[in-house]
Amino acid sequence: MANNCVCYYCEVPLTKFGPDNAPTMITWDHIIPKAKGGASDYSNLVAACLKCNKEKGTLSEDEFRTVLWHRAQKARAEKMANQPTVFFTREISMEDLKFLYEVGVSI
Repeated sequence: MANNCVCYYCEVPLTKFGPDNAPTMITWDHIIPKAKGGASDYSNLVAACLKCNKEKGTLSEDEFRTVLWHRAQKARAEKMANQPTVFFTREISMEDLKFLYEVGVSI
């Protein structure tokens, strides 16, 4: 149950404060949902942010982590889509690399 005051799923820091901090407010989540036979004991409870707890609903841990993984992949793809793509067809000189670095092109 102890997970260093971060959400078990998204690892956002948790607080114990009320509605003003609702996205990071500590809640208890059943790893195996009660709806799927999970017990309300120490080995099946984790601290989770309110957002993850609500989104997880009756999903199992594996099902919810798959949802989070797909969301992260989509965000990463959207971020990459907004970055310029550079294709190199020859060796690059150190001078060219330095220029690319200075103008913010990551290689």
